[in-house]
Amino acid sequence: MPPTGRPTNPDLTKYWKVCIPATLAGTVELYLFDNIHKKPLYGARSRLITELLEGWVKQQQLLALAAQPRPGFINPDDVEERP
Repeated sequence: MPPTGRPTNPDLTKYWKVCIPATLAGTVELYLFDNIHKKPLYGARSRLITELLEGWVKQQQLLALAAQPRPGFINPDDVEERP
């Protein structure tokens, strides 16, 4: 029989203490609210923040990749027009 409980996380965790507006926190908790337990599900906030930050990091990586010059590609903005 497999062990029950929280699944193992292969990555180390870092605890952050963040302050966000109460109205935003309340709205998020309404979306994460579990009617059976009468509270947000265990770990739901952490999963949400992790998913949002992973998406943001991927977006930043794509932006950084797009900003890198490509060999053999001439950027039209770098070409001087001749009179």
